[in-house]
Amino acid sequence: MRLTVISFLFVLMSGALFAQETDSVNQFLIAGARAYNRNDFAAARTAYQNALRLQPKNVEAIRNLGLIANTLGDLQTAMTYYQEALRYDSTNPNTYNNIGVVMSARRQTAQAISYFERALQLDTANYQIHVNLAGEYITVGRFNDAAEHLRGAVVADTLRPEFAYLLGRAMLGLRKNDSAIFYFNMSMARGGATAEPFYFRGAAEMNLGKWDEAGKSFSAALLKDPNHKEACHSLGIVRVKQSRYEDALNLFKRSIELDSAYLPGWVSLGAMCMVTGQAPQADSIYRKLSAVDTALGYRMIDLYNFESAKQREKAEQEKKPEKK
Repeated sequence: MRLTVISFLFVLMSGALFAQETDSVNQFLIAGARAYNRNDFAAARTAYQNALRLQPKNVEAIRNLGLIANTLGDLQTAMTYYQEALRYDSTNPNTYNNIGVVMSARRQTAQAISYFERALQLDTANYQIHVNLAGEYITVGRFNDAAEHLRGAVVADTLRPEFAYLLGRAMLGLRKNDSAIFYFNMSMARGGATAEPFYFRGAAEMNLGKWDEAGKSFSAALLKDPNHKEACHSLGIVRVKQSRYEDALNLFKRSIELDSAYLPGWVSLGAMCMVTGQAPQADSIYRKLSAVDTALGYRMIDLYNFESAKQREKAEQEKKPEKK
């Protein structure tokens, strides 16, 4: 009888200790989340490590240590934590989603798609996984698949501008430019504060030949982000269409100042110099381009020489007296 009582007391004490340990782990997890949300990553890391001292296989703590590493740009460490979390729980959709995010950052698109698809199988109602997967589909040109994932999300979650933005990207890829403009406008109306919706709306407007509207969109993108080289270059194209050649030259120059390896900027700047009669500058630009991309640079030099020869021949023909 005494042994039975002692055993009963032992069970009660063990249960109490387990409950106390669980409460402590939860407190560390909450503290870690609060520290992470205020960008105090050192405090968040310490809280999650304390949780793991009590429960070494706590998947949430392990995964959140990976999230901290990911946020700080240490993708290798993040992946190590995520894979460890997966070993302890292979059915957690958040872990698959996190690994997909790392794969996306590494530009390993096929692997990212695979992990996002697996995450979605485990949690079909998770909006963030839908948006992550749609983003990768857009990267590889699977615009219909991206649109399928995003249409319902845009309707169901009226507070998230990123869904509307990505659906606009999908429509743009499908050459449904009016629909793309609609969704980019929706994204901006819902608080999409980055340059991207303005830039891609401008691209859709260019496709429709709405040059003035496109110019306004690219200008708005540059107000949001003055270092947006694509918006800078695209606005230059608009200025060419508007016969504002000096503005176009300056915009093309600015695009390669922002990124010396930005090939469209080099090509457009050289072409603009040729159009405006600045042939020596065009030759110089294309020779500089050859240092960035040898094959493209020499192709443009050949084109420059061909066009220069045609112009010289035309000038010589114009000088010859007409035969009577």
